[in-house]
Amino acid sequence: FEANLHRQYFHNKALGAKQLETWRRYLDFEESRQPRILSRLRALFERCLVVTNNYLEFWLRYATVLEEETSPQSACELLQGACFS
Repeated sequence: FEANLHRQYFHNKALGAKQLETWRRYLDFEESRQPRILSRLRALFERCLVVTNNYLEFWLRYATVLEEETSPQSACELLQGACFS
């Protein structure tokens, strides 16, 4: 997955379809691992959101994971932070 992720920083320019699909597949892979290692998953989502900051689907996906794995409050705090970033 890492070899296909070319941009590691935030930019207003839209990501290409290949980059977005790579992030989706990478997140799918980490979410499917058993046992699920939340710290590893969080780190990947944080990296992903630096690059995909303008894509709501990734914010909502991360919020869903936080809600399932920790608490609804964590998901709300993430989304509140998204509104101000």
